[in-house]
Amino acid sequence: TEKDVLDLHALILEKIDPQNAGFYRHEQVFIEGSKFMPPAWKNVPELMKTVYLELNDTSKGVEAVKSAVKVHYETVRIHPFVDGNGRLARLLMNLRLMRAGFPPTILRREERRAYYSALEKADDGEFRPLAMLVAKDVEKALNLYLEAAS
Repeated sequence: TEKDVLDLHALILEKIDPQNAGFYRHEQVFIEGSKFMPPAWKNVPELMKTVYLELNDTSKGVEAVKSAVKVHYETVRIHPFVDGNGRLARLLMNLRLMRAGFPPTILRREERRAYYSALEKADDGEFRPLAMLVAKDVEKALNLYLEAAS
């Protein structure tokens, strides 16, 4: 729910920026190093409804991975908060994956360049690179769990 996401954001930012923790932004923001301009702050609550719908999607398997990618991308695109959007997007993506029975994934530091490139392509409507990056990380996490279990 919206309250859950706002509470999660508050937990992420409570010691970093307590004034803005758990509250949607009330100003226009810009993403450093990106040509993308996040939507106007007044539209954030309405736009976030798509994220909440996707978080509550019950699909499994590949469809769940696609849904998790959508949750992540839409949170980053909407940029609902002054700070902590990337951290929140990754947490929400993992929440969606875990609800579908997948282990959480970690976008590794060495994947950062590929990650930002995939986000830019998604801004242009090409979601495959981002989906492939996340799917690869899901596969790595599953293999890690399988190795630990055997």
